Amino acid sequence: MPIGARTLRWFALWIGCLVAVALVSCGVAAGAQPVATQGVLDLRQWDLASAGAVRLDGEWDFFWDQSRQSLTEASPKERIRVPGNWLQNGHPAKGKAVYRLRILTRPGSHIFGMKLYEFPHSYRLYANGQQIVENGRYAENPSPNGRSLVRPYVTFAARGEAVELLIESVNLDDAEPGPRRSIIFGLEPQVRKVQENQLMADVMVTGVLLIMALYHLALYLQRRSEMGSLLFGLLCVLMILRIAVTEEHYLHKYFPQLPGSIERTLDVFSFFAMVPMFTWIFSHFFRREFHPWVHKSVTGVFVLFSTAYLLVPSSALFGFYLWFTVLVASYLLFVLLRGVKHRRAESGIFLLGFLLLAATSVWDMLSYNNIVRTVYISHFGFIAFIFAQAYVLSMRFNQALFTLEKLTLNLESLVAQRTSALEDSNRRLALLNITDALTGIANRRHFDDMLQNEWSRAQRNQRPLALLMLDIDNFKAYNDHFGHQGGDACLQAVAKILAATIHRAGDTLARYGGEEFVALLPEFTAEEALQLAEKARLEVETAALPRAAQAAQAAQAAQAAQAAQAAQAAQAAQDVLHGGVVTVSIGVVSLVPMQANTADQLLKFADDALYQAKRQGRNRVVLVHLS
Repeated sequence: MPIGARTLRWFALWIGCLVAVALVSCGVAAGAQPVATQGVLDLRQWDLASAGAVRLDGEWDFFWDQSRQSLTEASPKERIRVPGNWLQNGHPAKGKAVYRLRILTRPGSHIFGMKLYEFPHSYRLYANGQQIVENGRYAENPSPNGRSLVRPYVTFAARGEAVELLIESVNLDDAEPGPRRSIIFGLEPQVRKVQENQLMADVMVTGVLLIMALYHLALYLQRRSEMGSLLFGLLCVLMILRIAVTEEHYLHKYFPQLPGSIERTLDVFSFFAMVPMFTWIFSHFFRREFHPWVHKSVTGVFVLFSTAYLLVPSSALFGFYLWFTVLVASYLLFVLLRGVKHRRAESGIFLLGFLLLAATSVWDMLSYNNIVRTVYISHFGFIAFIFAQAYVLSMRFNQALFTLEKLTLNLESLVAQRTSALEDSNRRLALLNITDALTGIANRRHFDDMLQNEWSRAQRNQRPLALLMLDIDNFKAYNDHFGHQGGDACLQAVAKILAATIHRAGDTLARYGGEEFVALLPEFTAEEALQLAEKARLEVETAALPRAAQAAQAAQAAQAAQAAQAAQAAQAAQDVLHGGVVTVSIGVVSLVPMQANTADQLLKFADDALYQAKRQGRNRVVLVHLS
């Protein structure tokens, strides 16, 4: 996604907000402040109550290789610039020294506060001759010395117009001994606000990182294939560790028995691990733009430097790795720019987050080297990067959800189509199960089911149930004369006529077998059934099946049979015609079922009536009279 002018404006606004947060967190008045000169800081023209706290920057009195007890000289031989380290005055790193600053204040009684940052190795702070704090375990003899990484916030009361601050410090193994950052001095509420702002910022950042870590790790647990979520979850955990071992050194504050060497190792290791973690993340999201050998090389360098630092802790190793980090960051920026060029949807968001992180990291480096004087803000840039990544993940999940919804809709549509087709097939299959394939009316199986149902209902309600049994007269001779196809056509025609005649919703017309048909007529009396049967017989006869051409063929066949002295065949052909048309004989029965009766008896009564109709000459209706 290309980055336009509007996006860059938002980026500049975010940077401005981070700088403002840094200044507010610092809690120090902006603008020109008094600077210590020749060991004296004059605040008599500076109203601490209204103008705010100040930094104790400038020239301090410096006494090399002395302690407070051995300090005898009123005027120092040298002075040193704070913040800074005593290497700048040409002294070795290992040793002890005393810092002294005289602060001139307005007359009166005040409760002052001070915030101290990095000041290796261990030291004691005195105000007007009274010890205020001992950070670490101070001893002139190196053996019992103990370092503390805590950055204390202290308060003390003072009267008069001057405050003399004295710091006696000893260093054993730190490469840059002395105060690395400005010491903040002001009224107690002002300095306390600095401490509270720092605590609030750290808690807020840690809380956000913890939530994001749990969120991403939970996503990974639900989808093990989403390695991006796992990597970002681990990155958040790593950043939480860095907050715990840097800045306010909360790990050492809440676990004072923890050796400082372990915390320093965690500090370095967490910084070293950031580099391969970022390369893993970028290689996951930008596979096409990222060269695999870079990822493997960075991981190898991380393992090599981490192992070397564990064996031989050296600031030179850290310096080399810092330049290596800059090189890797440049390559990651190159990867992001390639992604933007290729119009990768997530590359623009990633680029913004990465630039914010890079900008705040550079700011912290400037602050560490006292080029700017603010608290560290890289963790805010890190949060911006994490949010950018979370946004990218949400884009991916939304795209996946959209695709899933689309597939679901297509699947639902396909299932609906298949279901409809299956229902149609089931209906056709059900219809085939109850329909005679030749005539299209009900078959014997369906008739048997309906007979039992209607019989039970008529028996239960004591209502009449009628049954017609029909048979095409002399159908065998007809079938022999006209062939099976002609016989089938005759059956279809008769079935069509009967269906048009017997068409009530509750009636059941079925092919019983061969040339026999049955009609089940609920609620029909004997008289009504007889009338309907007569109507059906007359409709078949009136239809004149077969038609004239077929009758002529039958007559010719009869004459040929007579000439061949086949009297029986001739008589059968004449019987088929009955004047050239197809006729039916019908047996009729109607009764109210009793408990002693069965449905089979109804069939038998109808069959007997049909037999009587045949015996009486065919083409007629016979009703069984039940006494």
